[in-house]
Formats: sequence, C-alpha cells, structure tokens
Amino acid sequence: MVNFVNLIRNEWMKLMQRKSTWIMSIILIIAVFSIFGVLKWDYSHREESVGPNTTEQRLQQQINTYEAQKSEADPSSLDYKYAVEQIELAQYRLDEGLAPAEVGSFWHVMNTSANFFSLIVLFVIIVASGILAHEFQKGTIKLLAIRPATRTKLLYSKYVTVLLFSVAIALLLLVSSLVASLIYFPYDSYTHLTWNGESVSEWPAIFWILQSYLYAMVNVVVMGTIAFVIGALFRSSGLAIGITMFFSFATLPVMMMLRKYEWAKYILFSHVEFSMHLSQPFVDVTPLFSLMVILMYLVIFHALMYTSFKKRDIAV
Repeated sequence: MVNFVNLIRNEWMKLMQRKSTWIMSIILIIAVFSIFGVLKWDYSHREESVGPNTTEQRLQQQINTYEAQKSEADPSSLDYKYAVEQIELAQYRLDEGLAPAEVGSFWHVMNTSANFFSLIVLFVIIVASGILAHEFQKGTIKLLAIRPATRTKLLYSKYVTVLLFSVAIALLLLVSSLVASLIYFPYDSYTHLTWNGESVSEWPAIFWILQSYLYAMVNVVVMGTIAFVIGALFRSSGLAIGITMFFSFATLPVMMMLRKYEWAKYILFSHVEFSMHLSQPFVDVTPLFSLMVILMYLVIFHALMYTSFKKRDIAV
C-alpha cells in the first residue's frame, strides 16, 4: 500500500511540474472572473429594462406556465412529471414566503458556475489521455517497468492521479466562483427546495451548489476514464482526445434521437450527463439506476484496459 501511495505521489509531482497543468488552471480562473464580469454587466442592464414585478407575481406566473405544460403533456411522460415538480416547488415558496434565487444574486450566479464543468471535462480529458500514452511515446515507460511495482499498481497510480486532478480542478472552480461571486454580486438569503414525488424539503443554499458540482463530477469521471482507457489501449493521446471529445459532444444529439426507445436507458449516453437529474433527465430513470448503468460500463472499460495492459509488452 505504501508503494502504491508513493507511485501516486510521484505521478502527482510529475503532473504539477508540467506547464500545461498550470496553464489550464490559470485559464479556468480567468474564464470564471471574465464570464462573471460579463454577467454582472448584463444583469445590471437587464434590471433597468425590466419593469416592476414582485416575487409572488413571478412565482404565480411560473405556476401558470407549468400548469399549461402539464395539461398538454401525457401523465406518464417526463414533461408531465417535471411540470408537477415545478408547480409544487413554486406553490411551496408562495405558501411559506420563500423567495427563489434572484437573477444576478450571489447564489443564482454560484449555481451557474456548474456550467464551467464543460471546460473541466476538456482539461481532464487532456490529462487522462496523455498521462500514460506519453510514457509510451517518450519511451519512459521502460523506466517505470523496471521498478519493483506490479503493472497493476503502475496503471492505477496514474488513473488515481487523474481522479485527484479532477477533484482538484473542481475545487479550484468552486473557490474561484465563490471569490468572483462575492466580488461581483450581492449576497442574498436563499433556501433550496427539493421534491421527492410526495413532499417538499428545505435545504441550505450551499447544498444546491455542492449537489450541482457532485452531479457534474460524474460526467468528468466518465469522460476522464474513457480518455484514460483509450490512451492505454492505443498509446495515442491524440486519438484518445479525439474519440472522447466526440463522445462528449455527441451525447445530447444522440439522446434526443433515441430517448423515445425503451432500450435507450441502457446506453451510456443516457446517463453521462448526470446533472440532468437536477432538472429533466433524457429517460425516465432514477439517479441510482443511472449510477448502476455507469458503473457497469466503467467495469467493462477497466476490464479491457487491465487485460490489454497486463498482456502487452510495455518495455518497447
């Protein structure tokens, strides 16, 4: 175990010594402060153009909108269930006097920071695709092969490093977003609500943000794993980046075409965008079902990668 931890520490140090790692971190920070600055400018001008409208009026308008959607949807459809959820949440806020997150407020903007995970996915794909493939391309895999560590430890020390980088870059996004939001936007009191199909529950606002980040991390881990596996199988970082990015961009259009089929819920594409469970999923499944399907595919990917890495000559 100590040997495995040392391997991870060594991989982490090598990753931190790369200029690309720091460049990606700086790009993320600049992107957060720049986009939040643009949002500040946009929201300030939007407030001037929008007439007076009370919280109660906005909530009632929301209820009316989803009532109309509910009346037109099939009771068994996802659209119907989503409309019911939004009606219940809006009605609860009206009854309890709980204001929604105001557009341009601290918590509203903090929640939009989860959109930056598309950038994080790209960074993780770049790191995951090259962390092993570059060892083969540069010939340094020979130096790793002569160490008193099993191939399994060598392989998974790099994979764990990718996961640690994913968590680290997500934490950097969270901290950057917190600082930028405090600078640009007014802090507001907000209570997050969830609907379990029967009743409404109240949660602290930070739960809203952490839940968004946690759900978005599922996509990061899946795409990072796919890039790592392809890089290990074909020893090409370029191929791994290309194929994984194709998977990432193809997810939405593919599921828009296949969502009407029952068997679509067994396709990985249906679940990698795990954040959909915070709004409206592609298919009518629970978060637990999505996690089980994702886990099944990850086990298959790891089995292919492990078998290939164990059998192939890594010293050439």
